[in-house]
Amino acid sequence: MGMFDFLFGPSKQERFAQLLMDRIRQAGETKEIVFHKEEFQLRFYENGEEAGVANLNNLYAEYCSIAKADRNEFLSQATRALLSYRKEVPEDFEDARHDVRPVVRSKAYFEMLRLEQHFRGGPPLNLPYVDVGQHLLAAPVYDLPESIRAIDQELLDTWGVSLYEVMEIAKQNLEDAEFVVGVVGEKLYALASGDSYDAARMLLIDHILEFKLEGDPVAVAPNRDSLIVVGSDDEDGLAMMLDLIEQSISDPRPISAIPVRLIDGEWETWLPPQSHPLYRRFREFEVQSLLGEYEEQKAMLEGVFEEEGIDLFVASYTAIQRNESGEIFTYCVWTRDVNGLLPKTDFVLFGDPGRLGTVASATWDKVEAIVGDLLEDLETYPPRFRVSEFPSEEQIEKLGHDERIGA
Repeated sequence: MGMFDFLFGPSKQERFAQLLMDRIRQAGETKEIVFHKEEFQLRFYENGEEAGVANLNNLYAEYCSIAKADRNEFLSQATRALLSYRKEVPEDFEDARHDVRPVVRSKAYFEMLRLEQHFRGGPPLNLPYVDVGQHLLAAPVYDLPESIRAIDQELLDTWGVSLYEVMEIAKQNLEDAEFVVGVVGEKLYALASGDSYDAARMLLIDHILEFKLEGDPVAVAPNRDSLIVVGSDDEDGLAMMLDLIEQSISDPRPISAIPVRLIDGEWETWLPPQSHPLYRRFREFEVQSLLGEYEEQKAMLEGVFEEEGIDLFVASYTAIQRNESGEIFTYCVWTRDVNGLLPKTDFVLFGDPGRLGTVASATWDKVEAIVGDLLEDLETYPPRFRVSEFPSEEQIEKLGHDERIGA
């Protein structure tokens, strides 16, 4: 025990993790359970081998948001959900088909698990999904009374069905379930049935197209239990959407505050044009969402690298706002002689410890055009690029200094 642990005791997060571990053991779990503070995870081990991971961020946020009188029941529900892996999923798809559902999540939901497995040298995580714009995914799950179970490629192979087939059946099951649509001022449609599938109802395209909207449908899913839809040409509706995003973005189990627009039956990531009076607010939520995902990814990677002895620097995703215009830019720093992982940002600053200030600054597109061969795309989300070599002096000169971000 460290000095500060002795003086002040464990943190609230540590106490929560201990409460949950105690409940899981009392419920009969025989695997070894270890709390990893840096990543805020419980890891399960069997015969010395890792046998499961439980990320605690969302559970803890939900635990803190409810009344103290309800927390005991919440811990019981969380325990049942974490132990739901013991329940067998039918091997015959005909026995399982009525309980498959679709979910919509941030791509970070799966991709951070994949990235962690990659750097730990574990077996590849094969969780199939469909892109929903740039930042969201849709995936099939098996619905259990206490939780939902992700469906991996191995289970699809056992069932003998494709991702497309199971998603079509999952969407039909979701459509057959009752849900409530609220209408505000004949401008905004809100789905909040409380069954953890409201965000996924953006996949019910025929229902979305029935909404009476000005322009194309624009949707945002701030968390699992809410879906907001307005028209792309309805400024009042878009303003109402922004107000609801602001109210719900800090709720437990967040997804994304970045909207998507329905074009020819497909959802595409959307922001209004920069000339739009609401552009700045939408842009703020876009950056806020990405900043949260990058911070979570950075914390995970730094914890893995420390445990695995990997010498890689995880660069920060940083946002600044110009005082005169209110415009928001994001940037990262690429430093000479540092093996690192860069986030994808609006600008890249180039630093040399032997020289004062930044030696170059350029937009991401310009960096890709001039030194793209030095960027190794990890093909993950949020995007990361590995760099082990610094640009040459000739390339630095070509990159120049972009006055919008400073020299």
